[in-house]
Amino acid sequence: MTERLYYKDPGLLEFEGRVTECGEVEGRYYTVLDRSAFYPTSGGQLHDTGSLNDVSVIDVVEHNDDTVRHLTAQPVGRVGDNVKGIVDRDRRRRFRQQHTAQHILSQAFVRFFDLATDSVHLGEEYAAIELAADSISQAQLDDAEREANRIVAHNLPVEILFVDRQQAARLPLRKIPEREGKFRIIRVGEFDYSACGGTHCSGSAEVRLVKITGTEKMRGKVLVKFLSGDAAVDDYAARFAATDELSRNLTCHFRDLADKVANLDSANRAMRKEITALQKELMPIKVQALADTSEVRSGRALVAQDIGDYDAKLAGSLAAAVAERIEGLALLQTGSRLILAVSDKCKLHAGELVKRFGPAAGLKGGGSRTAAQVGGAEPGKIEYYRQILVRMLDDE
Repeated sequence: MTERLYYKDPGLLEFEGRVTECGEVEGRYYTVLDRSAFYPTSGGQLHDTGSLNDVSVIDVVEHNDDTVRHLTAQPVGRVGDNVKGIVDRDRRRRFRQQHTAQHILSQAFVRFFDLATDSVHLGEEYAAIELAADSISQAQLDDAEREANRIVAHNLPVEILFVDRQQAARLPLRKIPEREGKFRIIRVGEFDYSACGGTHCSGSAEVRLVKITGTEKMRGKVLVKFLSGDAAVDDYAARFAATDELSRNLTCHFRDLADKVANLDSANRAMRKEITALQKELMPIKVQALADTSEVRSGRALVAQDIGDYDAKLAGSLAAAVAERIEGLALLQTGSRLILAVSDKCKLHAGELVKRFGPAAGLKGGGSRTAAQVGGAEPGKIEYYRQILVRMLDDE
């Protein structure tokens, strides 16, 4: 059995323990100690990292419910050895902030909208709670976020309580555990009481900031994603830098950015429409210009050119017209897309050619007898793709 030191002191980062079991599993070494401050992945919260006797701990897992295995790339010691453990400070702080923020935010949704949290995800990039609802409004999200940050600002004490089932029944728990024995309760002032085995802050102000970043549907319920603590502050700083640069480049206040970008987008769409009309009007000239670049390979006329930023719908028509003009093949590149057109008089199948061309170029595509397309091409590499097609034609 491993005594879990973080149960009573989540701020403990250095400790000493004795090896009670060790071994190797799936190419990694594991060490079990009689006592440990390392948190194993559980309850939606990821594991701690750090070191045991200067050997990096890369994972921490629960084993048989009563022991904690520390996984490393090298052995730490032998049974009976004393080891020194050091928990990564920044990672522990991040998860303490995140888990405490989750308790506060979950309680805010309960108090305001009677929406319970069905599951929790506390990850490297973001945290999320799954709410027992099929939809939620932006106004509800705003209210819950505002309440969570009010609790953070009040710096309520976050305490650890150990109670039995009878005592737990008298507490305003969001959910009473089904198991027997002592329960570990995390209390955030009088705002929230939750049974939890995770690591938490000692005061709500340590959470610093709670910011809901978005929602999505999952299993018919709403997943609310959020950032908190240092991660939320860092995200704010990054967003401020981005909006500040945009504001300066577009010479407007950041509050006007949305309207400014919408106007630019509208102008861009109008310009694209004009360009497409011009490309369509000038297509006969473009067809002839491309046809003039044709070469003959294995008795077949071939045009292989990069046509730059060309309208997606017109590009196929352009390739087909060029192929018919030269009575051969046209391979045109526009951005990351390759278009292959084959003349009716050319006894080749564009789709079959692409089936061979794709693997040779490391790409995928398909099409009919007269026209085929390939996606994911590297812009500006038409000569490379031309050479592949030429070798295929020479092998015909």
